[in-house]
Amino acid sequence: MKFARAAVIVAALSGGTALAVVAADHSQVLAAPQLSDSDLQAKLQSQGYTGLQDIRRDGNRVHVTASKDGQAVQLTVNSRTGQVVGNNSTDDDEDDDD
Repeated sequence: MKFARAAVIVAALSGGTALAVVAADHSQVLAAPQLSDSDLQAKLQSQGYTGLQDIRRDGNRVHVTASKDGQAVQLTVNSRTGQVVGNNSTDDDEDDDD
């Protein structure tokens, strides 16, 4: 249990930026805090997304409308890491009957 206390102290002293800290007996996992909207926007912009709007939080996921390469997309993003876990184009081509 000394390891768990030391890990918590290290995580606290590092500004809480560690993604996860696991106790020696693996019974406790401390998750990283959720990104703020501005941090989330910065992460997505660094990945090439622009025009971010309609940011909706849903537990550990964030849903965002954005654009990339001139195409509108609906993103599902991990709220703790900023990683895109789902990407759906909002341009439906269902009615193309070529």
